[in-house]
Amino acid sequence: MNFVDMNSSNSSYVQYRYRKTNEPETKTDGILIVFFSFLGMAIIFTSIFIGDSRVFSALAIFISFFVTVLWGNYQISWIFLASILAASPTHKIDIFPINLTFAIWIIMFNMRYVLDLPKWVYLPILFGIVAFIFTSINWFSADLAKSILVQIRYMLIYLMGPLFLLPIIYFRMGKSRDNVVKLKGLLFYFIIPSTLILCIAYWFGTPIKMSKDIDLQLPYGLMSYKLGNTVVNFNRTTVGFILSAFMCASTAVIVSPVKIFYRLLATLCLILNSTLLLITGSVGSTIACLFGLAAIFYAQFRKINLLRFLISIMGIVFLLFLIWILSPVSVRNYAERRYQERVEYKEKGMNLDRFMLWERAIHYLYEHPEGVGWTLTVGDRIKSNPHNDYLVYAVSYGIIGGIIYGYLVLRLLIYFFRKSKTIIKDPYAMAVTLAGLGVVVVAFVNSMTDHMVASLWYFHVIWSIIWYSYFSSQTDYSNS
Repeated sequence: MNFVDMNSSNSSYVQYRYRKTNEPETKTDGILIVFFSFLGMAIIFTSIFIGDSRVFSALAIFISFFVTVLWGNYQISWIFLASILAASPTHKIDIFPINLTFAIWIIMFNMRYVLDLPKWVYLPILFGIVAFIFTSINWFSADLAKSILVQIRYMLIYLMGPLFLLPIIYFRMGKSRDNVVKLKGLLFYFIIPSTLILCIAYWFGTPIKMSKDIDLQLPYGLMSYKLGNTVVNFNRTTVGFILSAFMCASTAVIVSPVKIFYRLLATLCLILNSTLLLITGSVGSTIACLFGLAAIFYAQFRKINLLRFLISIMGIVFLLFLIWILSPVSVRNYAERRYQERVEYKEKGMNLDRFMLWERAIHYLYEHPEGVGWTLTVGDRIKSNPHNDYLVYAVSYGIIGGIIYGYLVLRLLIYFFRKSKTIIKDPYAMAVTLAGLGVVVVAFVNSMTDHMVASLWYFHVIWSIIWYSYFSSQTDYSNS
């Protein structure tokens, strides 16, 4: 069967010979979506309580293989299962992230899908492979086989993941006309599952102190929580990324005139993630979130009348203010203290420490312009994290790698800004597009001062949302 897709670069129509997805989901699709939803959550919660089990990881990878063989052509349900598995906090101990294995299997079964990616991604992929080869002169060790396997694994996860594997999973979302289903996918397979896990970990997990910083009287922002046999990272620098992304994605749904049920669910997620972000005290992520929200409101202003625009802003501001007022006094005091430390106190704040870390990373890059292989630290004797994703990629994969990552983020940022300027009549398409805009702005800004790559879970969820929104926003059939 044939169906029509709109190419994002020239808006021309192209025929594809795949199972059609431009019509309402069939009964079989609906059953598979429900079944995969329960299967995905079962895998996540089982992995949480089992913990570091390579046997279970191998079993989950086999399940992804089995599902792809049987139902790989049921695009929506298959994509939703891969999406919900991105929310698994056990990525750190997986042999290979479960959600990315779906891309591996689908490539093996149908190589022609590779040709359907946006044309602009091919050159960065090629340069990424070249950059990885150049780094080998620095990570080859006596144990040659082990060093190769380790670095290939990191390359596939952190470099090819956002460049190639995640687009392979989500590109078929651009072939669907059902914008309601696309919004459901964003809300029920990204925002809600991850928010639920974070809240359960915070409410019911066992606190684990991650820092010996004696200057802080409160443990907020320095803790992680053990849930079952899995540790969910709540370090403010790490968790702030994902919380800011969810706040922007939730706001995009709230300010779009979609069904009230979806807006209420998004409001609840906004409240929960805002509260957690306040507790962690991540100043950099809060600033990035404000930029993301500003981008959403700016784009929304071009789509609706002034009164509705002002109501949207007033509603979100009032909600955030209410969260602040209702927060415990200890949390408010901690947040105020964090702001003073990071902004007002020049001898301790971000005015100095980030610049020192960046300078050290630049010097290290000058010594190793070809890259040293995947690493989150710089320095030979004194190790430090650059707290800048662009520098992390440059140090790891050389100057070429840094340019590739910067180009990827900037290219997507430009796309979403341009797309948000087009007339989108369908409010569901608007919601997904605004969500992608807000999240990519968070990634663009927060990557300057923090490191999204510090948590594989948060890293994959954010990039999954970006690519999901990118492809879902390519077709706006309400205008055709």
